[in-house]
Amino acid sequence: MASASAASKPRTRTDYDGGWKFAVERFFVYFMAFFYPRVHADIDWARGFEFLEQELRRMSRRAPLGRHTVDKLVRVWMRDGHECWLLIHIEIQCQVDDNFDHRMFVYFLRLFTGYGAKIASFAILADPDPNWRPRGFYYARWSTSVRFEYEPVKLLDYWNQMPALQASNNPFAAIVEVHLRTLATRRRPKIRLEAKVALLRGLYQRGFSREDVEDLIQFLDWLMVLPARYESTFDFAVKSLEEERKMPVVSRMERRWTQRAFETAKETLRDEVTEQVHRELIPAIIEKVRGEVREEVREALYQEWRDSIASILSARFGNGHIAVDEELRGIDDLGALRILTTAAATEGSLQGFLETLRGLASRRGGKNGEE
Repeated sequence: MASASAASKPRTRTDYDGGWKFAVERFFVYFMAFFYPRVHADIDWARGFEFLEQELRRMSRRAPLGRHTVDKLVRVWMRDGHECWLLIHIEIQCQVDDNFDHRMFVYFLRLFTGYGAKIASFAILADPDPNWRPRGFYYARWSTSVRFEYEPVKLLDYWNQMPALQASNNPFAAIVEVHLRTLATRRRPKIRLEAKVALLRGLYQRGFSREDVEDLIQFLDWLMVLPARYESTFDFAVKSLEEERKMPVVSRMERRWTQRAFETAKETLRDEVTEQVHRELIPAIIEKVRGEVREEVREALYQEWRDSIASILSARFGNGHIAVDEELRGIDDLGALRILTTAAATEGSLQGFLETLRGLASRRGGKNGEE
């Protein structure tokens, strides 16, 4: 499952790059099965695979592919025992790039000559131009010639396969549908809201695991960004679907609200942010921890608070906040955590926050002694 930090920042615009990087890493086996089934069948998945981030960064510094691209270099083993590196390039340009084939060739050449590895190149064309279809790099001068080809996939072509996408149990079928409907609803927020809710319901109906559904919803959030006035409607739709399916006490949406609220506090540090945190977060958490909430769930909620407070302190005061982490761990009272949230966002110094923390701990210790 994705980390909390990856999902925490409220988005104001579509992040294709971040969404696709997350999707390829999270669902890589499904990615290959969906787009390149013949290659998927040749790979020995029992031996695992490895993302070669260091090698990719080294090559990209020497031969950058430009903005609005997602690149992944993956080491796999074939069923015949040979190692192979898969260079996966996802192009999300909004404009035609006449130099694309040349850049693909240079990237391949750098990896091939730099590491001597067997390289296979793949390109996913996620752009909105139906007529832009690069296929390879060709060069010839007199008796010298070079021919470099790769297998491109044009996402727009899947519009004609929408029923098959919606019936598929491969998570990447859902990812492609999300991408296409994001392109189709640009600058049309009301229609995007309707499409996003329909996609959400479809995710729950396909039989995906809960973890897969949560991560697919995260991809949905990355791409299908809504104005604030529509976001609450979508949140309500998620909450309703979770209740229909009797999801765990601490729902995904509550974690998402927590992350959003604290990220906003960390970035803006204004009084109204603290009010927003109290207004949106506290009622949701209090409502859940009342009644029959199990002790382990209660502790998980407290830890969410402590981690978020630590994030705010880190953003404001750097690594100095580490010294207070141990003392913060001893706070397990919602009222105290609420006060500390405000203090983390408003105190002028780390020492000021520490005094507030120790004062609360002292009063709490006194109460325990009286009991």
